[in-house]
Amino acid sequence: MIRKSERTALLLSGGIDSAILLHRLLQKKCTVYPVYIQSHYLWEHAELYWLKKLLHRLKSSAYLKSLTVLKTRMDDVLKHSWAINGKAVPGRSSRDEAVYLPGRNLLLIAKVSVFAAQNRISQIALAPLASNPFPDATHRFFRHYAKTLSLAFNTDFTIKTPFRTNRKYRLLQSVPYFPFELTFSCLHPKSYRHCGRCNKCMERKRAFRRSGLEDKTIYAG
Repeated sequence: MIRKSERTALLLSGGIDSAILLHRLLQKKCTVYPVYIQSHYLWEHAELYWLKKLLHRLKSSAYLKSLTVLKTRMDDVLKHSWAINGKAVPGRSSRDEAVYLPGRNLLLIAKVSVFAAQNRISQIALAPLASNPFPDATHRFFRHYAKTLSLAFNTDFTIKTPFRTNRKYRLLQSVPYFPFELTFSCLHPKSYRHCGRCNKCMERKRAFRRSGLEDKTIYAG
């Protein structure tokens, strides 16, 4: 459980899941330090654009700190990946395993942990769901990684993943009044719009249909 009034570094992409986690943390009166990490992936220009709009909408919260943008470039080791070169981007019929990016959570948490340690923040939060099939999104991984960080920084680090047993459509239903039109989750955006055809766009569409909520997302196709 995330404790009330806890100072938290939140890995925030601006997608539905991390946006709802931000909302929950603010409701609990946690002081939230939102962190976005740029890795040179295809979608980041649009993702960051919408994330800033979302944070501007929520700026009235006294518990929300300014956005921190950090960089962990991956275009050197993943230069042949679809996520960098835009070739064969996983489409509507692809399995979730097709969007796997090696070591993604490992590297994101490593980067944000340095930021957290420098700011005396001992809690890191992120929002993987029950449907996440990747090895660096398991309870075992997060538990052991928190111990490693605690050893590395000589402090007690915790990694909070409160949505690991949740489904996206259930999260949508839990906050039907949230400005979901300001969230972004697309692998191959057209300018600042969702492409409407990639794996993540189809996941988003299915979640809205199953939730029974109106999908106000503007899709390019």
